Formats: sequence, structure tokens, C-alpha cells
Amino acid sequence: MKISSRMFAAIFFLLITSLTSCNEDNIQLSTDQDIFFEVSHINYAWGKQFKGFIVEKDGKIRTYTNPVKWNAANETAGLSLTQVQENISNTVVSPASISMDELKTYTSKINLITGSEFSKPQSGGADRGITSFYAYRFDLEKQIYIPVLLSQTGDMETYNKDKSAIEISAWLSGLLAKVY
Repeated sequence: MKISSRMFAAIFFLLITSLTSCNEDNIQLSTDQDIFFEVSHINYAWGKQFKGFIVEKDGKIRTYTNPVKWNAANETAGLSLTQVQENISNTVVSPASISMDELKTYTSKINLITGSEFSKPQSGGADRGITSFYAYRFDLEKQIYIPVLLSQTGDMETYNKDKSAIEISAWLSGLLAKVY
């Protein structure tokens, strides 16, 4: 049987869509989530620099600097419970923290992020590295954390155009200034 290039393209598209799509009903915030937000910075300009912080469910901010092992946020595959626990074990508690009211304000905005439209990437300058701002949702069925990229700054800059994503990203940027 000969398959036309259009039919092949349609089958390929359906296959990719089915593999990468997920049931939105299963992805939500959970009170059992260990982490809700992450800010990570990587720069290779003058040797490898890798640091950042995660925000836990109790408002603690945990920092990391050049950990030996780190499971990077992966928007396609997500992070397993084990990977998140490994990351937490490679952090230290920061003196900075967030009140529960403030945490609730910003975690409530995570599920409001509906858009995945980003601004056109623009150069932010040379040798600045990349700072990425994430929020996490939890897929109950798959038991994985799904990172939602909010924005990136540094060498290349872009941001999610969704209003809630912009608000969370601005808040995380303020936390970044407090933590480092």
C-alpha cells in the first residue's frame, strides 16, 4: 500500500499530538505538591555557573548552586516524584521565605495560565546566560510535575503572554532579587 506524503504528514501529526497531549482534567495544583515554582540560571560565559531556587509548599525557598546532579525542568516529559525529591535533596533552605498568604495568592494563579503564546525571542545581550522562570502543575494520572515556562531573561528573552504568567514571573523576579 502506497501512502501519499499528505497522508503520511496527517498520520505523523496525529501521532505526535496524541503522544504530547495530556488530559487537562488530571493536571492541577495539589496540596501534596512538594514544589510550586522554580527559577534557574545557567551561564557558560566564564565557566559553568548553574544556580537557582525552588519554592516549596510551606513557603520555604530552597537554593542550589552547581549541584552535582540536577533534574532540569522538562516541559515535554515533566519531572517524576523521585526526580523532584532528588532536586530537593541538592538544595539548602534559604533565610528568605514566603508567607502562606503570599504563596496562596501566586499558586492560585498557576491554573489560570491558559495561553502558551510567547513573545518573539529577542537578544538581551551577550554573556548574560539564561534565567528561566517556571510554575509547576501536577499530573495526577501520571504522577509527574509539569513545568510551565513563564519567561526567560538573559542572552535571549521571551515571555508567556498570559496575564497570570506575567504576574507570577514578575513576582518570581522580585524573589530572585531577595534570594541572591
